Amino acid sequence: MKRLIVIGLVGLMVMSCSTMTFIPEEGTAAKFNLATVEYVNARNASMLNDMALQMEAYVDTVLADDRAALDSLTSELTEIITRLDSVESSLTGELAGVSKEMVAIKTAASNTRTVVRRISASVDALPTQTLETLTKAVDAYLKAEAAKEDEE
Repeated sequence: MKRLIVIGLVGLMVMSCSTMTFIPEEGTAAKFNLATVEYVNARNASMLNDMALQMEAYVDTVLADDRAALDSLTSELTEIITRLDSVESSLTGELAGVSKEMVAIKTAASNTRTVVRRISASVDALPTQTLETLTKAVDAYLKAEAAKEDEE
């Protein structure tokens, strides 16, 4: 029975080594400890490093689909921006052409008003045949322009 008590006390002492205050944790005697402070710190650092690597791999796996979706979205946005730039360039060119046509139309309208004013001022002095020829010419021109617009 004594042996059992002695074995139990020795076992209890070995299991509770870390709580025994008489075992040195620092200094020259610390190298004889069951687990030195340096060993425990190194082991903890190693475990933390392993956990960090595992977490990094796990996060990479979880985020892989999101990263692929973001890459796809980025390429689609780039394509859309390229198309928008092309459309903007095209519209700028067309706007310049329309602007030139508007200037030409305004000039032609101004010239036509001037001619109409002159004709109106001297309509009584013009012979009837001249007025009929002018009317036919204007009608022919208007029909040609209407046909041209219908084709466009």
